[in-house]
Amino acid sequence: MSVPLSMTLDEFWEIIEVTRRRASDPWKHHEALLEQLEAFNAQEVFSFAAHFYARMQEALRNDLWAATEIVEGGCSDDSFIHVRAWLIAQGREFFEAAMYDPQIVGERASEGIAYEQFEAVVLEACRQKGDFSPQLVKTVPATSNGKVRNPGWDLICREEDIPRLFHKLWTQFRASK
Repeated sequence: MSVPLSMTLDEFWEIIEVTRRRASDPWKHHEALLEQLEAFNAQEVFSFAAHFYARMQEALRNDLWAATEIVEGGCSDDSFIHVRAWLIAQGREFFEAAMYDPQIVGERASEGIAYEQFEAVVLEACRQKGDFSPQLVKTVPATSNGKVRNPGWDLICREEDIPRLFHKLWTQFRASK
């Protein structure tokens, strides 16, 4: 069983942008998002969640994980979930740029790149609207803008290759340590 989509991907990203602008602080974006989602009916909320989890799946990439490892000095499975939620919270333009070049995460890393509350708010909005499980949205395909650069990251690189493959991030975050 899957959730029928009542909103388009463009509408999903517009909600992200509108709530980002409405938030008084980037780390309060989840509050503005929850307020918006509470105004939607169950179908709209579940459709939003389907797009959200498709983007989470799209960002489940080893190259993004490696970039996160450099910026954060390590990254657990749970931390990477929060990083992917943060990436979505940054909006479409930044998200798609990171899909092309994961090193871009370093540009907004000054205050951290993990946003646990952002995913939690999506789950909370769904719970408020009824019986929902993130498993329902796993069948929504991830999409890309056709500009994904993923140079063989289906294989995990050797640790000694990371400084060369992520030179910009390595120089910015790790070389001085």
